[in-house]
Amino acid sequence: MRDLKRHRQGSRLGGAFRLFVNILVPALLLGLFMTFVERLADRALPFLVSAWDFLWAALIVAALFFAVVYYAYGRLSRQVSASAHAIDARTIGGRPYLICGYSPIPDTDRQGNPVTHGPRNLDLATFPRDIEQAIRPEHQRALGPWQQNLRVLHALGRVGALYVINPDIDQFEDFARVIRHFLPKVEVNLVTGPDRSTIFRRDHHDPGRAPDYGDFDYVTGGIEQALGMIARRARISRPEAEAQTVIDATAGFKTFSIAAAIASVNRDLLLVYARTGARTGEVIGYDVEVQLFQHETP
Repeated sequence: MRDLKRHRQGSRLGGAFRLFVNILVPALLLGLFMTFVERLADRALPFLVSAWDFLWAALIVAALFFAVVYYAYGRLSRQVSASAHAIDARTIGGRPYLICGYSPIPDTDRQGNPVTHGPRNLDLATFPRDIEQAIRPEHQRALGPWQQNLRVLHALGRVGALYVINPDIDQFEDFARVIRHFLPKVEVNLVTGPDRSTIFRRDHHDPGRAPDYGDFDYVTGGIEQALGMIARRARISRPEAEAQTVIDATAGFKTFSIAAAIASVNRDLLLVYARTGARTGEVIGYDVEVQLFQHETP
């Protein structure tokens, strides 16, 4: 975490300096230009004495300045860049809250046959409570995609409360049961709105459509609701809640990952992701930020 703090401090110092330079230089040039115009008008145009004369002169100068800004806008907008500083999730400490989703388990396979294996059909009474055993590859069939959630919890270590974003609550109790079996001290909460509903989003185009993890507004709304729940229950401010929270983007949907990354931009939120494929089991964290006037590296 010390490396993360140093990275943030260095990024903030460098960004502040670049922003300061990019504001100071145009301001000085504009001031010199206005002084030059004022002296030139005072000598060459002494007949400008009425308020309307000065108003028209000011409008002309403003139009010229707007033309310069309009011409430079495209270049200036390209100076905004995003970056993600990768960190080992095992080094993240002091964050007791985790916001996550989970991949739903289908009721039938591709042939239409009922699914008889997986975490929803697992007899946890016969399964050891050792989480280090549970996250091993040989238990992937038994725990399915929910094994990734366990890997994230194991990597983070001291997570005290889990806040689950889930539009379809029919599998929430099964998911909570699996988490509590291996981590009985972790509090598992379903993220809900003020009306105790799991449907919260800013969708005015098709309000009747059921939300899911592919709904960007639903996921971002769920993250904001979760942060509000954390702040209220812990009786802390919203920034303090963000500083103690990690978002798990391993729900298996690209939209969920994108929404989680955007929600953490330039906030004291960290993003984690459990890798798959050849690097299955590795959990990596990201500190996402947007920088102004950052030089591109070839």
